[in-house]
Amino acid sequence: SQELKEKWWTREIVRHIQQMRKELNLKPEDNIQTSFSGENELCDFLEKNSEEIAKEARIKELSKGDLKEADLKKEISVDNKQLLLTIKRIN
Repeated sequence: SQELKEKWWTREIVRHIQQMRKELNLKPEDNIQTSFSGENELCDFLEKNSEEIAKEARIKELSKGDLKEADLKKEISVDNKQLLLTIKRIN
């Protein structure tokens, strides 16, 4: 069902963000700003559910677009849909 698919998307996106945090040696309490970009239904889903995903992944700011001075950018694939995730540590 669509609901199960969206729960899976949320879990996968959060997992990728947590992996990126780990690559940057960030702690769970470190504040991060995250952006996403892409042209598919996954981006639309992220836009509509940004508050829930930000809360689950402990993101201070989650927005569509591209962070200019990011600490890490990574293209990920979820359900055969490409997504560019960008993370920047903020104080």
